[in-house]
Amino acid sequence: MRMGRQRLEHRPADQVLQLGTSLALDFSQTRELAETLFPRLDAIVREAGGRLYPAKDAHMTGSDFRQAYPAWEQLEALRDPSLMSRFWKRVMP
Repeated sequence: MRMGRQRLEHRPADQVLQLGTSLALDFSQTRELAETLFPRLDAIVREAGGRLYPAKDAHMTGSDFRQAYPAWEQLEALRDPSLMSRFWKRVMP
C-alpha cells in the first residue's frame, strides 16, 4: 500500500461491517483536542477514503457512520431490539 494523497479503494466483503487496517493514535483527552484536532483527523481519514472504527469512536456522527458503513441496515436488522449501546443511540436516526 502506498500512502499519500491518493484514495484507498475498499474491496467488497461478505461482512456487514467491513474493517481494514487500523491506525491508533493516543492523546490525553482535553476539550481543545476534542473540539479542534479530532475533527481535523476525522476529515483526513474521510478524504483518504478511510473510515472511523465504530467500536472505538466517541464522537462519530450518524451521517458519517451511514456513509462509511452503507450496510448498516443489515446490522440493524440483526440487532436485538432490547439491546442498544450509547454509540447506536447517537448514530441512528
